[in-house]
Amino acid sequence: KTIKTISGQVIKVDQFFEPGFGVEMRLTVFIDKKEILPVYLGPAFYIVGPGQAKHFKLDDKVTVSGSQVTLRGEPFMIATTVKRGNEVLRLRDKDGNPEWIGWKKTE
Repeated sequence: KTIKTISGQVIKVDQFFEPGFGVEMRLTVFIDKKEILPVYLGPAFYIVGPGQAKHFKLDDKVTVSGSQVTLRGEPFMIATTVKRGNEVLRLRDKDGNPEWIGWKKTE
């Protein structure tokens, strides 16, 4: 129910330590030249790991799909996919299961 898609410009790329999860990656996206939204991607080892060619930079134009939620009055998005040009970084499946978990259930 909370899935939406936003487009905007990356104004910050950072990593932060999340207890129980390790080092996580986050983008801050300036949407429609009026709203700033933090976008949580996932663990840094997956985002910038050797298997990925997705190194985000300031001013990248991105389209993010994910679950937009509010915690302690602050809105943010948990990304399922991030598109930049013709590249797509898949982070979670349609049920929210992380792509960085090795084994997947087959249906």
